[in-house]
This record gives sequence, C-alpha cells and structure tokens, in this order.
Amino acid sequence: SDSSFTTSSTLSFNSTSLAIWKVIDNKNYQGLGLALLRFIINQKKPDLIIAIGLSKMVLPIYKALKFQVGVFSKSALFGSNYKLYNVAKNVPDLNVFNIKNWDNSDISLFEVSDGILPSYMNECDLDHLFCYHPEKNWEYLVNRYTKANFYKYYIFIISKKKKAEAIIVFRKVCTENGNILRISDFQGNKYILKVVRFDLIEIIDRMNCQYMDLFQFGIDEELLFESGFLSTQKYNNLILPTYFEPFIQENRNLDFAYKIYNKK
Repeated sequence: SDSSFTTSSTLSFNSTSLAIWKVIDNKNYQGLGLALLRFIINQKKPDLIIAIGLSKMVLPIYKALKFQVGVFSKSALFGSNYKLYNVAKNVPDLNVFNIKNWDNSDISLFEVSDGILPSYMNECDLDHLFCYHPEKNWEYLVNRYTKANFYKYYIFIISKKKKAEAIIVFRKVCTENGNILRISDFQGNKYILKVVRFDLIEIIDRMNCQYMDLFQFGIDEELLFESGFLSTQKYNNLILPTYFEPFIQENRNLDFAYKIYNKK
C-alpha cells in the first residue's frame, strides 16, 4: 500500500509515501517488488516518492531505480531529570558539556495543538516556513496531527517578536522504563533550535520525560549539538531506542529512500 500526502486541498506537489509491502510467504514472485514500484510511478506520476524503514531485501530495488538512500541520524535533547528514567542507556554526563547559551529574550513558544492560531497570526504568516519536501502547509499539519486517530500530537509555534520562525510537532511515548517525546515534524528555521534549547527542556521536564528525540536527514550534526542534541553517531555507546511498540532498548538503524521526479 502507499500513502499519498492528500491532507491539504491546496498543495500542488504530488508526493507519495510507500508504507507497507507484503508478499504471500510461500509464493516466489521474482521481481514483484520492482514491478509494483514501477506500477505506482507510472500510475501516480509523483513529484516525490519516499520510503522509510527499509529492509536489506528491498534496498537494492531503490538503488536500481536511482533513489537516494541513507540512514536517519538519531539524536536526543535530555531533560533536567534524565537520570530518573531508564529509556536511554549510557547517557554521557551532561554537566561536562559547555554549550553556548543563546539570547532568547525575543523568542516565545506557544502551543497550538488544537490547530487554532493566535488572533494576531493567520495561515499566510506561516507560508514561509514550509520550504522542505514533501511540500506541506498549515492545513496539512492541522489535518495530519490534530485529527490523528491513534496518537496525541503537540504542536508548538516558535516565534521571534511575534513572527513565526518554526513549527515543531511531537508526541509523548510512554514505557515502563519512563517517557520520552518524539519529534514528528519540524518546519522552518532550523537554527532557531539553538535558541529554544531551554524552552524545550522545560517542556520535557513538565511532561515528565527523559528526553526529546529526533530522527532526521538534512540538519547538520554540529548544529544539533549546539542545540543540545546528542547523537548516537557522535556518542557510539549512547542507546536511544528506535522502537517502542513493542519497546526494544537498543539502537536500530532507520533506512530511507527518496526520489524527486519534478522539482517545482
């Protein structure tokens, strides 16, 4: 099956996310996966195709079709009370890190998890934030996250002097070992993460979580470190669980593939 990004009526960029591939176990249909993928490409004629969570079996298919493939980097911003929880393992001593404190006097975070913007802001004021692929807008975020059936998402707008700088979306994940926050979406100025580090830590603490994690591709590792995020790439012994349903307390790579057919 595939999941098309159709949660906004005004988006012109046709993106398709490949979700589930399943073949009957006792059938040997050689080349079926490649044929299915080519069928989707020919039928939907997408501007962009994305696939996340790939097995070693299907990676050659995407490489054969000249997809960009890679592994998401994994990092986490830890709360003040991270030692009280046991979700992450082998966490470095955070007291030894000398991370610069950035001036955030003009910065504010306000929650819009219900999809209702403050009176001084409208959807057009957010358009400049949506500069990544797949193409999204405020209507997409509202439909995708405020109307989700299975998870409760929290949406925050980061603003500077009442001008929107970024939107961050996350959800709370609970385990017997403790709780974490997982970033589901980020749109806008990535450099603002350095400035809102303590604001995010305050949210982590308030929601009784050990850390806030981020799986991503495209944000420089050094920028994330300057924002307080510690990566498993930089700290090899750090364990940030990938899977929580069921909970597996180990690092697992999350592979991805994508191909842009039409750069609008």
